[in-house]
Amino acid sequence: MGISAQSIAAWRAGQVLVNKQIMALEDPINAALATAKTNYYQARANLALNIAIKRIQGDAKAKLAALQSATTSTVGQNVNKVA
Repeated sequence: MGISAQSIAAWRAGQVLVNKQIMALEDPINAALATAKTNYYQARANLALNIAIKRIQGDAKAKLAALQSATTSTVGQNVNKVA
């Protein structure tokens, strides 16, 4: 007993329906993946930017402290020499 032509036709119609459903989901899935990828790289860029800003701020604070220290000691030495 073989498979009837009717069964094969029903199976093919089911396959066509499944393929249409899969193709209908491809665009939203691809869009969601693209958005996730974009968000991932934006988050990494923001993280790198924040790290760089903190490093620059730290360097600036250290240089300012060194400048203030040098200025204070220089002014103190000059005041003592003048007085």
